Order: sequence, then C-alpha cells, then structure tokens
Amino acid sequence: MASLQKLFEETVADKNGLPTVTATAVDKNGKTIFHKTAGRQSSKDDTPIHPEAIYWLGSISKLITTVAVLQAIERGLFGLDDDITKILPELKDSAVITLSEPFNPMDPADQAKLAPGGKLPSLTEKKREGIVTVRHLLTHTSGMAYDIFDPAAIVWLASRGEKSKIPACDLAQLIPQPLSFEPGTSWSYGHGFEWAGEMVARANNTSLETYLKDNILAPLGLSSTTFRIWEHPELEARETEMYLRTPEGPAIGVSNLPEIPQLGGYPTPRPAPSDMGGLGLFGSVSDFIAILGDLVSEKPRLLSAKSADSIFASQLSPGSSSLKALGANAPIWGLMAGIAGDEAPKVGFGLGGVLTLEDTTSLPKGTLAWGALPNMTWFANRERGVAGIFATHVVPFGDKPAGELAAKFKDVAFGKA
Repeated sequence: MASLQKLFEETVADKNGLPTVTATAVDKNGKTIFHKTAGRQSSKDDTPIHPEAIYWLGSISKLITTVAVLQAIERGLFGLDDDITKILPELKDSAVITLSEPFNPMDPADQAKLAPGGKLPSLTEKKREGIVTVRHLLTHTSGMAYDIFDPAAIVWLASRGEKSKIPACDLAQLIPQPLSFEPGTSWSYGHGFEWAGEMVARANNTSLETYLKDNILAPLGLSSTTFRIWEHPELEARETEMYLRTPEGPAIGVSNLPEIPQLGGYPTPRPAPSDMGGLGLFGSVSDFIAILGDLVSEKPRLLSAKSADSIFASQLSPGSSSLKALGANAPIWGLMAGIAGDEAPKVGFGLGGVLTLEDTTSLPKGTLAWGALPNMTWFANRERGVAGIFATHVVPFGDKPAGELAAKFKDVAFGKA
C-alpha cells in the first residue's frame, strides 16, 4: 500500500508522468481500501489538486445512466426488452446501413478515402426489421454507433460531408444517423446511453439532470456531479485542467494551447443543448465511488439487490454474433477496462460495461469495468465486494503512464500486491 502511494507521487513528479491523478477503491462495507490524490490543479501554477477535484467524466457517465434506467424499470415505467420508440417516437423510422466493402478507419489507405475527392465505399440502406430495446441501448448492440469508431457510421458521415456529432451534445443531431446493423446482431461502441438517459427523463417528466440529482445523488448525500457545470461556479472552481500528451513525452495543459484540439468528444460545449447520458457528466471521484460502492454493497440503496445483480450478469449469448463482434472490438474496450486484447474470449458484456467471464490478467471473474477518454477507468465486482475508480485528465486515450499506474492500483484493490 505504501509503495503504491509512493508510486503515485513519483508519477506526478516525473515530467513525462501524469500531471494529476485521483484513485479510490472501497469494499462492500464502504471501507476505503486505497485512496490517493496527487498532482496539481492546473498547469498555470503549482497549486495542489483539490481533494474534491472535478473531472469531465466522459463515458463514465454511462454507468450512472444505467442505474437511472434500472430504477425506471423497477418503477414499471418501461421494461428492459421494450421497444424504445414507445418513448422515443422520433427514432421509429431508423434505417440500417451496410458497407459495400470492408473499411478500416485505422488503416491509412482507408483514411485517405475520407479526404475530399476520396473514393468512399458505397452504402446500402434498408428499413429496420427488428425493434431496438432498452437492453440493446445498455449493451451497445442497438446499431447506434459512435461516428468516430464505427466504419459504417464514419463512411455515412463522410458521404454527407459532415463532421462528428459527438462533441455537439445535441440529441437532435443524432436522429438522422442510421443504424450500423440490425439491432441485436452485432456490437459497436455507440450513443445508446444518450437515448437511454432521454428515456428516463421523458418517463419521469423531467430533465436527466434533475432526475439524477433527486434519485441518485441526493439519496447518497452527493452534490458534486452535474451535466451542467456552467450552472455551478463552485464546481467549475474545482475543475481540474485537461492535458494533452505530446510526442516528446510531457503532457501540456490545454490552457497553454492556442486552440484546444477536438478529441473524441472533448471539449463539450458550455452550455450543452442536451444532458448526454453517455458522456456528458462532470463530477468528483468521491461522488462516483459512492455510487459504485453502493452497487457492490450487500444492501444497495439505489437499486434492489436483484437489479444490482442484473448489472453484473452477462447479456450476450455464448457464440452469438454480438459476442463475436465484441471480441473484434477489443482495441476499444480493452483500453477502457484495462484488459489485454488477447483475453477477449474471457470477456462478455453486462449492463453498462464489459464483464469478465473468467479471471483475466488484470481483473478477476465477475468484474464489470469501463472507462473514459481522459484515461480514466473504473471496476466493480459484486461477488468480491470491491469497487474502484482511477481518474486522470490526459488525452489522447491509451496513455501509457496512466495505464501502467491504473494496473498497479487494480492489483492493490483486489489484493494482488
């Protein structure tokens, strides 16, 4: 434990390390297994990071939205396998697109096709045959794909001469985008959680911001999480700066850059048009670990024990096309959860995160995990009664110093160090 505390200090002291980091792990009784906050609040001076620093949570928002959805299901507002268009009628005419040939957005030759004048693969469009369910939204099997990861979505966007819609935080801009596959037949990281959050808001006749405040934050005595940080100057004052890793090694505070680069949804607009349940929250580590810790407790306060258990249940059938597609997308979720890509056969998907079906090198069997663009990661194991979050504020995704330190943190949390 002491050696990990020291390693955190050494990592933030290293010019090529992390400028800021907060990590907390708890057990099922709420007892702290490990906690450390290190680094500085801003690149402008040497002020230590605030003990309750506010981070852009990005895709960590997805788990909180998952809890909200399960609360709505418990209250009978809709079901996990209900047709989402009963509440989201604007999506009833969603079409399905198919590429005429393989397209790899990571291949330089295919990337060149996206440039003006490039020869894009042709797209065919057909009417959707099946329904999109709430379960599809929470497992990335709906066909609603992020337009920076999914080949069909990328080509569709380029064919229209449009830019990514992710940073806009505007649900209305997502409506025209077709599905990248028939619901339930594949897996692609996408914006299903944005629509899942909107379902919660409409079913409760309120905003998602207000719903989370009243039904998730307040019951646990939390007040440092919001979609609308611009409405809370006391939270903005505690917001830690975002950093950009340079090719030379050091991470530079974005306040030192003449123009902030647009990276996978950061920065989001202020104010944002919509409360985006998949990527829009800002919050503190202490708020998130309280929610995560509640999910692994024997008597959760936010959900029934049965609903909490369902989060940790595998949602993709063995041998299914969706499970195979999940494995093919290991480069995405592997970084999110800190699981090696070659361990894909040991991984499935729960509600809101990847789920280890067997012990992996980094996480034991039964662990739900996900992460966020600024090299954050969280994990929770209800059977073991352990949960943790590792937060930093460095882009781009896949940062080596962050990944290495997070791995050692997980070892301590699960008693392997």
